[in-house]
Amino acid sequence: MNRLLEFSKSECGAVTVDWTVMTAAVVGLGIASAAAVSSGTGSLGASIQAALTNAHVAGAALATLSFDDIDGLATTGWGWRAVGSYAGWTADGMQQNFEIIRSGYGGVTSPDGGNMLDMDASPGNLGIARVLDNMTPSGTHSVTFNAADIHGNNGVDVYFGGELVGSVDPGASLESYSFDFVEGSGNGSNELVLQGTGPANNVGAYIHGIQVY
Repeated sequence: MNRLLEFSKSECGAVTVDWTVMTAAVVGLGIASAAAVSSGTGSLGASIQAALTNAHVAGAALATLSFDDIDGLATTGWGWRAVGSYAGWTADGMQQNFEIIRSGYGGVTSPDGGNMLDMDASPGNLGIARVLDNMTPSGTHSVTFNAADIHGNNGVDVYFGGELVGSVDPGASLESYSFDFVEGSGNGSNELVLQGTGPANNVGAYIHGIQVY
């Protein structure tokens, strides 16, 4: 019995040598495996980082425009005026105005009581533009807005990347319109433009509630 105990506690001999050799072999295999996959792991990490950088939350809006923020705008008899730009959107030409009108103006009432934009702002048809960021590479996106025309001869054209993606010929009451476009299409600028159309007589189509997904 004593010899068995002594053998079990022994730290020398053939068993110890075999254990040392096997441990070294396992460590060597681990090092070799890590070296074999290290380059691929680095590439995968870079790809994941790029994907997360360009990704956006599903269902989250890329841009919105409600025309309800009137802080600092010039007050007029029909509403408010912003020159050149408004809430991250730029007018077509720095002399163009965002002419924001109240719900009910001209008999047009917005569904939530929010303000609207006259797309024939003085001195003529207005185009509003915004470059969209954080888009899904080559992904399909959409722009949705409400539009109305009290005169029956005004409309709105929608451009993305310099290409026409849709046209609106609205009626006298606000109706919802939606158009799809693909990231990077057209000239690749990812610029979305809503352009008023019709006679340049200072009254155009009214738009309300722009949302881009």
